[in-house]
Amino acid sequence: MLLFTILIIMLTMIIISRIIITDKLQRAIITLYLSWWTLWLGISTFNFYDLFPVSSYVYFLLILSVMMFCVGYLFCGMREKHIVDNRISRTFNLSTHSRFLYVALISFSIILYYYLKYRSVVQSGISTNNRMERFVVGHVFSSAKELLFFNYFIEPYIYAATIILAYLIIYGKFKNMIFWIIVLSVIFYAGIGSGRAPIIDVLIAMVLAFFIRMCDSKNKNMMENRINKGAVNTRHKKRNIIMLILISIVIIGYSAWLTAKRFGLNQFNLGSMEIGLNEFFMECIIYFTGPFRALEFGIANYPSKIGLLFGRGTFAGLDEIINLLFQILGITYNSATGIIGDLLQSNQIEIGSGYFFNFAYTNVMIHYFDFGVLGVIVFPCLYGFFVRKAVLLYEKRPSLPTLVILGFLFNTMINSVFKWGLQSPSAWILLIGSFIWYEFENRAIVKEKALCLPPP
Repeated sequence: MLLFTILIIMLTMIIISRIIITDKLQRAIITLYLSWWTLWLGISTFNFYDLFPVSSYVYFLLILSVMMFCVGYLFCGMREKHIVDNRISRTFNLSTHSRFLYVALISFSIILYYYLKYRSVVQSGISTNNRMERFVVGHVFSSAKELLFFNYFIEPYIYAATIILAYLIIYGKFKNMIFWIIVLSVIFYAGIGSGRAPIIDVLIAMVLAFFIRMCDSKNKNMMENRINKGAVNTRHKKRNIIMLILISIVIIGYSAWLTAKRFGLNQFNLGSMEIGLNEFFMECIIYFTGPFRALEFGIANYPSKIGLLFGRGTFAGLDEIINLLFQILGITYNSATGIIGDLLQSNQIEIGSGYFFNFAYTNVMIHYFDFGVLGVIVFPCLYGFFVRKAVLLYEKRPSLPTLVILGFLFNTMINSVFKWGLQSPSAWILLIGSFIWYEFENRAIVKEKALCLPPP
């Protein structure tokens, strides 16, 4: 009965969204979001791997969050005066962003330096927890300033790099120098602690880039032209789908290999890959349905300990940056990240038979910390509004910064099943930096057009 109710509600929202939204890319994004949540909510009801059951109230909060995101997304389109012209190409020329090449080279050099330091630590065996060397001051990062620099500047760059890499893969731009620099940067970054998040982020961004390409006006016009080119367009579409599947297999395989390495299986063979793949898929189910169990525990136990945060939880990344600036001035206060992080990280809670969580509580937990149920209504609605704003911004002016903004918000949208992606300062540094980048580019284009106008 619970599964049937979830499916009816979610499918109703998908149908309504597809009826109201006419633009293909905007429609694809909201459909992906709703389908993704439908998948994990549905799987969750089966309580695989002896995970604890989730109450109807928690499912209500989760569905309420999804519904309000959908409301905000649809409302943005109603208020937006800009009408997207589907005849306009959504691609852009990467060569116009030559300065990004220098940023990529400098960032790669820094990442390579820390990767080599990390490998030296692993090979020497001086660390008791190699994974945690990425997050603490120790053998890899020798000071707090060093760690903050890496988190505040290199981490945002990797967020952007994964999005750009996905775009280059889907559009087949493998001969571009930026492509290979980014590939090595992501691989070495993931290698610092054997983290799989950057690899998964590339896969998520590839899905977005794939739909951008499928919705691009060139493909649309070719598909609409049924004279002589119909077979060519069909082959072109099939080739894109096959390419996405093959690259996804490679990325999943690499993630499975990283998983196997965590179990000490350093030899690359079928046995280690099979173990890594099985563990990887099991972890996917636990990681994406476990947060619902964590939310169940969190709703019952944490709000009374924390109290209302009045928006500081949802905007914890900004709150932490402000806190850092105050510390420089000699003023200290307990940031929302400190309040939430200390409580969640210090409590290992059981979500099933032998499975424990201490950090992933879905986006709903953070919004609930702010204003209770009201927070679950307000903040997902605002987030849905700004996600569609990002889509419209990219469609209005396709460029590297607008792609990064859209790609990152799409990533946090997908990962909302697992966590709230705007809790870290690096997320806000990326978004604010990309928007400033966009504004500079936009003013430069306006100025160039003004100079090209004939004198009156």
